[in-house]
Amino acid sequence: MITQITDGLGTNVALDAIGGESGSQLLQTLTAQGVHVFYGAMSFRPLPLSPAQTIFTELKVQGFWVEHWYRQTPVADQQAVFDHLLDLLARGKILPRSGPSFGFDELTDAIKRASASDGLSGKVLLVS
Repeated sequence: MITQITDGLGTNVALDAIGGESGSQLLQTLTAQGVHVFYGAMSFRPLPLSPAQTIFTELKVQGFWVEHWYRQTPVADQQAVFDHLLDLLARGKILPRSGPSFGFDELTDAIKRASASDGLSGKVLLVS
C-alpha cells in the first residue's frame, strides 16, 4: 500500500507501535537512509532485522518514549508542537483514520474487531 501511495518511492520515516512482523513490513517501505521509529511494542516480538538491510541502505532504527520527551522538552516547545499538529489537522494535511464505532453494549464485538489481524486500518471507537 505504501508503495502505491508513494508511486513506488517508499517513505523516509516509519512509526511503529507494534514491532515484530508488522515492524518488519514497515522496514520494507523505507527508502535509503530512512528512519524506523519505535514508540511501542504491542506484539511483544522483536523486530526481525537483517544487518545487511541496515548497512547497505543506511537505515536507522530509533526508539521514542513520549514520557522522556515530556520530561526533557520545555512546555513552550511542547505547545508549539501541539499547535503545529492541530494546524495540520485543521488544514486537512493530517487525516486521522477511525475504524468502526461500537456502543458499550457491543463491547465484545469491539474487542474482536480491535484484535483482528486482517490488516484493516483505523481505531475502533466506543461511543455512548
